[in-house]
Amino acid sequence: MAEKNNYNSAADLKKKMSEGMERCAELIGPVDESKKGKYGFVPGMELNVQSDAIRRQLEDMNEGVFSVMFTGVFSSGKSTLINAMLGKELLQASVKPETAIITKLVFQKNERVVVVKKELDKDKKPVKAIMTLQKFFEEFRVSQDDPEKFIKTVDHAVIELSDKGIADGMVQFVDSPGT
Repeated sequence: MAEKNNYNSAADLKKKMSEGMERCAELIGPVDESKKGKYGFVPGMELNVQSDAIRRQLEDMNEGVFSVMFTGVFSSGKSTLINAMLGKELLQASVKPETAIITKLVFQKNERVVVVKKELDKDKKPVKAIMTLQKFFEEFRVSQDDPEKFIKTVDHAVIELSDKGIADGMVQFVDSPGT
């Protein structure tokens, strides 16, 4: 009988997942001649945005942060449900579509919004714009004249809230545009 992988604990599984995610980030990230001996080839596909996203997820996992993403059809109540779970009217919600880009809610010391653009700077890192919540909601709402305008230029946004959130900020919410 073939032996199955048997993880003795969640810690073992977390370690294996961390190692795999780090290897994936190395392989798709910047070209790195120093890793040739490790892999037998020079890793790096220059998919730096994706590599950085994997590393951010890895950091969250190692810190014990749990993200819950809300997806569904347009105007199905995703933002309304998140508002109800937060106990306040934070996200724009109405009968017409409002959420224009993937929006992550995290709990930090500052209250601001970081908009991560698809455009890269000279170091091949995503360009970021920092703004107030009010400015974010004024600028990043679904526009009836060009509903896809943000998809072309923006990767996602991170709303940093100054309260403790759920489970002292260990649970984060991700609101998505309708499908």
